[in-house]
Amino acid sequence: MKLTMNVRTKRGAIRRANAILAQCRRDMRGGLSFGMDWPTLGATYPERYNELMRLKAIFPKLPD
Repeated sequence: MKLTMNVRTKRGAIRRANAILAQCRRDMRGGLSFGMDWPTLGATYPERYNELMRLKAIFPKLPD
């Protein structure tokens, strides 16, 4: 997992968040009856969850 983020724009943040979510979906394929929610994501992949929360926090400050 990346420890530093090289996100420079809002578009880059969205792309990174989508990539993280896609990886989680691939890793959980066939293992969840009711889908993926935030508490499950945080418990299963804490590093990915933390990165998503950091992206959410810096998103408003990023240039378009």
